[in-house]
Amino acid sequence: MAVKDDLSGAQAEAEAQRDERPLDEVVFEEPGFFSDPYPVYARLRSEAPVWWCEEQSAWLVSRYEDVRSVLLDAQTYSNKPHQGLYGPYDDENAGSFFLKDQPEHTAWRRIFTGGGGFSAAAMKACKDAMQELCSDLIAKLPAGDIDAVRDLSVPLTARFLARFYDLPADESPWVEAITVFYHPGTGDLTPTLLTYFEDLVKKRREAPGNDPLSKAVLANDSKGPLLTDQQMAWNFHDMVLAGAASLYAAIAESVAVLAEHPQTQDPRYWETPEAAERSTEEILRWLEHAHWLFRTAVVDVELGGQRIRAGDGVFPVIASANRDEGVWDNADQLDLSRDAGVPNLAFGYGPHIAVGAMVARAFLATMLPILVRARAPFRLGGTPQRVLGNGVSTPTTIPIAPADES
Repeated sequence: MAVKDDLSGAQAEAEAQRDERPLDEVVFEEPGFFSDPYPVYARLRSEAPVWWCEEQSAWLVSRYEDVRSVLLDAQTYSNKPHQGLYGPYDDENAGSFFLKDQPEHTAWRRIFTGGGGFSAAAMKACKDAMQELCSDLIAKLPAGDIDAVRDLSVPLTARFLARFYDLPADESPWVEAITVFYHPGTGDLTPTLLTYFEDLVKKRREAPGNDPLSKAVLANDSKGPLLTDQQMAWNFHDMVLAGAASLYAAIAESVAVLAEHPQTQDPRYWETPEAAERSTEEILRWLEHAHWLFRTAVVDVELGGQRIRAGDGVFPVIASANRDEGVWDNADQLDLSRDAGVPNLAFGYGPHIAVGAMVARAFLATMLPILVRARAPFRLGGTPQRVLGNGVSTPTTIPIAPADES
């Protein structure tokens, strides 16, 4: 799917009015679709919860329970690349555990997560760093208009992950790649990034620290090693950049949600850690950065009354699953008082859940209360701009302005 700029409000509205077309006439690649895909997702859940999409050459799975079952069943639904969608990742030498199946996936993933860098205890230790970074940057923001991408999400993401992984936060190729990671533009940066991370593997071996990357190098070396330095570099590339791209998008889009819905800036939603966590989960359920994931059926299987054949593409539409009215009452409404209850699928589910999901959730629950206390009330200061493609919506500009309190 090609990358396309977001539409103006008038254009998006015109596209949305066409959502009553037969499903086989909906063009998921048209610029207006991701501006408001939820009416189509609702129709999919109601009319065709497991639906063959000719345009994508894949089954779109839209109901929560079906999506969760696909994500849980890694034996039936392969996580390997589907139809060249991943560009350089289609090379078997890429060696990223993100795109491996069992048993390789578990064995490789443990190298990068088994050292405790992503444990609950590690997250507790990270909270102080998150609090310090967010408080410092937000306190230094200009008093007037800001951009949630340029002024908040990108610098916060770069500074936090630089500290978390012990990386340079400025003048570094990984920082440049944050905002384009999920789109074709990152392909031009891949050779430079892989050289950078392969050099980093060697440096961490020679002088390991207490960061997750150093622990991964030591864990791998203790196993033989299991992975080559090139494969380690691919995994560093994905761990750092997939995490950074998702975190930066989640920060920016969360701020956009608060700006568009003034009631969410009420201090009662953010006054305690428990309230902040509940509010964060509702925001993550309601917005979506990655609309769908990619799987391939490895055996014939029946799902939602449909016969899926081995080799068929299967796209679990997590943005639809998170609005499933069969799971949440008034699912299209944003309600920060909602009991979290059923877990949302914002960062995936099952064995392939995002490695940094706990980090991102903790960061948002730390940052958003600080922002509300320092800046509320605020509003959108213009039309947000996003780059759209491959089922991913990435914010590029989200203008924020002080609200009129009169």
